[in-house]
Amino acid sequence: MKKAYIDFDDVLCKTAEAIVGIVEDRYGIKRDFDSITDFNLQKSFDLTDEQFTDLISLIHDVNIIYDMVPIEGSLDAVKLLKDKGYEIAIMTGRPPSTKAASIKWLNDYKVPYDSLAFVDKYARFDCDQYGHEGMTLEELAKQKFSFAIEDSATMANFLSTEMNLPVFLHDRPWNRHLETNSLIMRCMDWVEIMGGIEG
Repeated sequence: MKKAYIDFDDVLCKTAEAIVGIVEDRYGIKRDFDSITDFNLQKSFDLTDEQFTDLISLIHDVNIIYDMVPIEGSLDAVKLLKDKGYEIAIMTGRPPSTKAASIKWLNDYKVPYDSLAFVDKYARFDCDQYGHEGMTLEELAKQKFSFAIEDSATMANFLSTEMNLPVFLHDRPWNRHLETNSLIMRCMDWVEIMGGIEG
């Protein structure tokens, strides 16, 4: 079976760019995309605890999710993978409370997918609270995939070392500190990702 693990935020859609705008509008903190060098948004934007809590709530708001735009080449690439016979598994670190909004976004942009899983990648939500809607890292590790497409250095490391999975790491300022290993291929865009998959 051919199965592709595809992350959602900053792999399919431009989440960080939306966050840059939100932080400037709401807190008056101006940053450019390349200054987001830490996956921890509180550190990257130098937010107070209160601002950070507010921001996490905001970026999971349905209207903010609806307004996020696709990353160049992502939609065509996923359609091509589906046409090539891959089962498409969208594996997001968003909380399960964003399920309806996430499904609407995927449907609005006609993204073909076979499953959507909300994985507690960063210990941000309690899987027990959501029952079968949330997936732990231990549960993820039991899954089988042909490869993964991620933007998180932490997850790229987990997928490659714990699951022995080839990872196409979408190059982002917050993952450039990661020293890649033999299973992690850093890719600048979806053209490189697809070249790596097809190569």
